[in-house]
Parts: sequence; structure tokens; C-alpha cells
Amino acid sequence: MQLEGFLQYIRVEKGLSANTQEAYANDLSQWFIYKENSSEDEETSLLQYLKFLNLAGLSVLSIARKITSLRMYYSWEIQNQLRITSPVDRIDLPKLPKSLPTCLSVSEIEAMLKATADGAYRLRDKAIVETLYGCGLRVSELCGLDLVNLEFEEGFLKVLGKGSKERWVPVGLMASQALQEYLRTERLEQRVSKTEPAVFLNKHGKRLSRISVWKTIKRLALLANVKIELSPHTFRHSFATHLLDNGADLRIVQELLGHSNITTTQIYTHLSKEYLYRTYQNFHPRNHRAGV
Repeated sequence: MQLEGFLQYIRVEKGLSANTQEAYANDLSQWFIYKENSSEDEETSLLQYLKFLNLAGLSVLSIARKITSLRMYYSWEIQNQLRITSPVDRIDLPKLPKSLPTCLSVSEIEAMLKATADGAYRLRDKAIVETLYGCGLRVSELCGLDLVNLEFEEGFLKVLGKGSKERWVPVGLMASQALQEYLRTERLEQRVSKTEPAVFLNKHGKRLSRISVWKTIKRLALLANVKIELSPHTFRHSFATHLLDNGADLRIVQELLGHSNITTTQIYTHLSKEYLYRTYQNFHPRNHRAGV
């Protein structure tokens, strides 16, 4: 077992985020513990481990991620001549369900923005919603924003994305106004250390966490009576879908989202097609039965 060496590799050479590193470490540690307590050979133990995970009720997505973690680890061992073959070679990833990301309507986003007026940090929360939706950021990217990343005159934010890749994202009028109002009022009124670089702060004047942002989003959705099931990426999904619905080029959306591969972005074209079809079915007069 060479876990520390592998974690250093994905941190230094692959540049994976801290959250991804933690996920790999947890996945591998669980497997190593199981393997040490198994009397079977490695490949048989692995098959039994995956069966155990399935019986324990883990989702297909979770199991697929654990297999990916193992595959990457054993590939690293082979590259470093620590072994010849991988026990994962004969194991296929489980078939993943085809699900489209959840998307908010414009009216639902506006309702959540109105709901920010009901809270102790209304200007901060409004700036969070406007920035997530207006810039298409991941929640981790929003939490990682520093004051030096804001270029209001040029109309851009500098974002540190996955794999520590930097990109410049346009910040629209509404998001820019919300951010500037928050910075010159609520943030300025907090007792904040002059060395604190973060844009979004908690009640202690420290960088806001992803969990806190997620709790804020869920509270606003409840106040706004939003019925759809939200995820931390919902505003990002909505950002991409609404751009494509209004005629944006797929390559531009790819650049804005920071996707290295355009196939990742293409899922939003399917979502847009579904939206168009649903709208057509609902509103075209020749799609309704007489008297319905």
C-alpha cells in the first residue's frame, strides 16, 4: 500500500482539488481495510467488496466513483513499477443512469432573490445567488473567491476551478451590483481581519464554507416555494441551460463553465431540447385534444 505517495501524486502532479483528494483517500482507505480483513486473493476480495457495497445500499454513482478511485490508484502503482497488473482491469464500471441536471426557471430564480430579503445577511445572500447564477460558478469556486479576483471595471472575475485551473468569467450587471453593494455595506461592517482575503464571509468574519452556502440555498428555496430537488450545481446548470436556450454558442458556454472537454458541456444541449419539446407540447394549439 502506497497511499501517501499516490495522494501526493494527485495533489502535485494532477492538481486535483482538496475535495477530490479527500474522496480518493476515503475510497482507498475503505478498500484497504476490507482487503486486510479478507482471506481471499486480491481480485476475489475486490469482487466481494463491490458486492458488499451494493448490499450496503450505496448508489450506482457512488460505487462507480469508488471503482474509478481504485483504477487510478492501481494504474499509478503500475506506472511506478510497484506492481505488474491491476485487480480492477477485469471490472467494468456499472451502467450509470441517464439523468439530466435539474434546472431552475427564471421566475424561480427571481423568487429566490426576493427571498434573500428575509435573513440576517440579505445582501451577502443576494450576492451569492446573483454570482452563482450570473457567472455559472461551482459552489467551491464561489467560496474560493478572493477580493483580488474581482475586476469590476473590466467586468470579470478570476476563478480557480478544478485542477487548480484559472479562468476569467464575465460578471453581469446584476451580479456586479449585488457584489459591490455587499462589499461596501455588510462585509465592511463586519469585524474582519485586514488580512482576510475572502469575498464571502460567515458570521465570524472567516471564509464561507460550501456547506454554509448550500444551507443558504436550501433556505431560500424553501422561502421561495421552489418545488424541484436542488443540488449545489443547480444554479450552474441553470446558467448553462438558459444561455443555450437563448442562442449562445456551445463552445462559449464550455469556456465559461471551465470544461476541458466539450462532451461535458453537451449534456446541456439535451436539457435544452427537452425544455423546447416540453414547451412545444404544452403550448402549441395543435397538441391539445378538443375540449381539454
